Amino acid sequence: MSILSDLRDRLPGGATTAPAPKTDANGDAVAGSVSPVKNHDKVPIAKFNAKLSGYSQADLERIEEYERAHQNRGKIIDKLKWMRGPEPVAGYDAMSPEEVVTLLGTADAEDTRQIRSYEQKFGNRSPVMAAVNTARKRLKAAAPPEVVPAYRSGGGAKVPSRKG
Repeated sequence: MSILSDLRDRLPGGATTAPAPKTDANGDAVAGSVSPVKNHDKVPIAKFNAKLSGYSQADLERIEEYERAHQNRGKIIDKLKWMRGPEPVAGYDAMSPEEVVTLLGTADAEDTRQIRSYEQKFGNRSPVMAAVNTARKRLKAAAPPEVVPAYRSGGGAKVPSRKG
C-alpha cells in the first residue's frame, strides 16, 4: 500500500470527499468559499462561460466571489460582469415560465422590453419569448398611431419643388 492511498483512506469518505467550505465563527460559509458550479476550478474557460446563462443573479454573485477568491481568470470575470445586473422584476429568477407569461399579460412597454432583454441574455425560454412577442403586439396595437414628422421620409405635407 502506498503512502498516498493510505492518506486517502484516512479521509472520511475516501478520496472522493471534496474540501469543506471555509466557515466563519458562526459556522456560516465565508464569501467565495463555495461555488454553485460543479468542478468550478477544472472546467475550461469557454465551457464555463457557456454554462453561465443558466444561473440566477444570486448564483452569479457567488460564482464571481468564488472565482475572485481562487483562480481569478480574467475572461470569466469579464463574462460575469457582463451578465450581472438587476432582474427586470423583483424575484424574476425564481419565477416559472408560466408566472412570467402571466406577468407579461399586464406588463407595460418598459417592463416588456426589460423582460425581453433579460430573457434573451439568460433563459431564452420559448414560452416566455412567445409571450413577450404577444405583449409587444398588444402594446403596439393599443398605442396611438405614430405621426411621421414632415422632415422624415414619407411624412408631412407635399411641398411643390421649385425648378428653375
